[in-house]
Amino acid sequence: MTVEAWGGGGAGGGANNSAALTGRGGAGGGGGAYAHGTINVTPSNTINVKVAQAKTGAITTGLKGDDSYIETYESVLFAAGGSGGGANTTGTGTATAGAGGLASASKGSITTTSGDTGGAGNAFLLNLGGSSGAGGKGGGAGGGAGGASRTSALLGIGPGIAGVSPGGGGSGGLHLAGSPDQIGGDGARGEVRVTYTCPTYGITGTSALGACTSLGTSLVTFASTPTLLPIGVYTVTYNTSLPAATALTAAMTVTTAGTGQFIAVGLTSAGSSNITVTNLKSGVCSTNISASNLATITVSLPSAGGSVTGGVPVCSGQTSPLLTVGGHNGSVVRWQSSTDSFNTFTDIVNTAITYTSGGLTQTTQFRAVIQNGVCSEAFSTPTTVTVNPLPQGSLTANGPFCATGAGLLTFTATAGTGPYTIVYKENGGSNQTASNVVSGTPFATFTTPVNASTTYTLVSVTGANTCVRNSGFTGGSATITINPLPQGSLTANGPFCATGAGQLTFTATAGTGPYTIVYKENGGANQTASNVVSGTPFATFTTPVNATTTYTLVSVTGANTCVRNSGFTGGSATITINPLPQGSLTANGPFCATGAGQLTFTATAGTGPYTIIYKENGGADQTASNVVSGTPFATFTTPVNATTTYTLVSVTGTNTCVRNSGFTGGSATITVNPLPQGSLTANGPFCATGAGLLTFTATAGTGPYTIIYKENGGADQTASNVVSGTSFAPFTSTVTTSTTYTLVSVTGANTCVRNSGFTGGSATITVNPLPQGSLTANGPFCATGAGL
Repeated sequence: MTVEAWGGGGAGGGANNSAALTGRGGAGGGGGAYAHGTINVTPSNTINVKVAQAKTGAITTGLKGDDSYIETYESVLFAAGGSGGGANTTGTGTATAGAGGLASASKGSITTTSGDTGGAGNAFLLNLGGSSGAGGKGGGAGGGAGGASRTSALLGIGPGIAGVSPGGGGSGGLHLAGSPDQIGGDGARGEVRVTYTCPTYGITGTSALGACTSLGTSLVTFASTPTLLPIGVYTVTYNTSLPAATALTAAMTVTTAGTGQFIAVGLTSAGSSNITVTNLKSGVCSTNISASNLATITVSLPSAGGSVTGGVPVCSGQTSPLLTVGGHNGSVVRWQSSTDSFNTFTDIVNTAITYTSGGLTQTTQFRAVIQNGVCSEAFSTPTTVTVNPLPQGSLTANGPFCATGAGLLTFTATAGTGPYTIVYKENGGSNQTASNVVSGTPFATFTTPVNASTTYTLVSVTGANTCVRNSGFTGGSATITINPLPQGSLTANGPFCATGAGQLTFTATAGTGPYTIVYKENGGANQTASNVVSGTPFATFTTPVNATTTYTLVSVTGANTCVRNSGFTGGSATITINPLPQGSLTANGPFCATGAGQLTFTATAGTGPYTIIYKENGGADQTASNVVSGTPFATFTTPVNATTTYTLVSVTGTNTCVRNSGFTGGSATITVNPLPQGSLTANGPFCATGAGLLTFTATAGTGPYTIIYKENGGADQTASNVVSGTSFAPFTSTVTTSTTYTLVSVTGANTCVRNSGFTGGSATITVNPLPQGSLTANGPFCATGAGL
């Protein structure tokens, strides 16, 4: 649309305080600016136009004129107001003219023009042609004139003259000495002119929905083009043929150009009615419609639901009987079902007057939804199909039993109507039937007593109302468990050496553990072991076990309370206590100088052969294996060259029993006696003859000794009981010639004999001959001489 706008004119300035014989004139206000342009608007939208208001003059400087514009379009269309004229009340008597609204401060897509500036105010001598400033003209050719200037001729004093709309500025007031204060003239209001050319409206097609007499309305739809039916708010004028009515009106809002809808009313007579559109009006624009303006509709009586029949009780899972709706007005558009009196419901796609449901699991109501034409849907009176639940529940059994028992089954119902007929199988065999079974009341099994664990599986349960369940039971099977009596063998640990922590083990081949074991020790009082796990040892009542003990089962009770009192696979066990080895160690010898050492372990307790660990003179441990009691075995160090003491460290029997101390004879010594050793000496020398004596002085050996010797290599001679260092007579006791005595052997009291290697193995008795010869003398001498 095209818009012209003028800003408001500024008010003129006032005047007073003129000195004697003088006058003052106020300045004129500026004219409002002019703006001319186009704006684009959306049909049906409201625009807010701000038009500058008139400004009242006052004794002071005039008020500035307001701006004129359209809100939100200020950037494309804006007309600035003129400034107010200055007041002339003091000073030199001049007043500044009000500037016109500036084109530069205004906006217009076509043009902008500044308003004229008002005239300045001045002072003057009385009656010498003084005047006030004139108001400035509004901008553009159509701007209003400014208020005319007042002059002093003929005492033309008075207030400023108002500017002319649109946009004229007010003139200044004129004051002469002695006159009242004179206000400035009013600034004229601005103006906004909107130029708009009405379009021609039209439609290319008209359609309408059927109507119902109870409402009497129909939705009418126009087809058109965006140009013929732009966005906006319209008043539609139309006629109806049934009932006959003309010049009816309806409001229509077009939000999408080219299409529109309105509600036709007054359609309260059943039948066919023509709706003819005669006029479209939007705002001040109106177009008569004569083409494509007719729609024919059907007006229907209200829908009537009627009622549904055919509901009878069924069993869960069965379909409903054939249901039929009757007594209705209209067509079936669908059926509905509900299990809560139609607080909620499920639509069923079916437009026939009859319906059969799918399988039902709960009591359900059914109704038909009826619609006549476009009238609101109506619901038929529903029918109820009562759904009896199939029998449901769990089968349980008594037991468990030990070895055998009288079997009982119980069917506990959570749904269905009793008493019941129960068909079941025993371990998957043939069907068995129990009749008149009351929920929760046991009935006997077909096979009784029950001698082996048996699983009973429900085949079917039929209620008193003939409803049958064949599967999906809450608990469809039950088992009578026949627990075997405990069976197994008792074993014991050991054997032990001297003593041990006794443990028994019950290894079960039948029964349910853990077990309670009652047993006797060597036929004594009953003893009880609880929570015994098969294959896991438990301590004996008497512990430690110090003597071989036989343990005999009295009874074994399983965790399931089944008890066996006899006939055990292995009903007794013995813990054997073996004594530690005991005995004495002995040795051979003694030996002379050396010997092949042998030790003998003679056992008084224990089981051989034995492993003997011993020490030689406290040294390292030595081991002799497979030693038989009383049978010598070689010493570790052999031959034995020095007396050696052998001390037992341990003796281990073939049953691994070990004694480490407390032996009856824990040590033995092999004595090694040294061979006699020493020197033979003789008395003498003698002169001519002497009683010869020999002496054997021993440095080793045990006396007294037996000395065998030779005289000058002759026959062996023997001297017995010779004490070391004590002389003994030689065999030839009167020695008349020097004689050498040579040791052949020396035998000690311990029978040790040395035959050679003596320290001194020979001795000689020397017999010196008496002197013999002739005495001669020297001489003769004469008178004297040294006699020789």
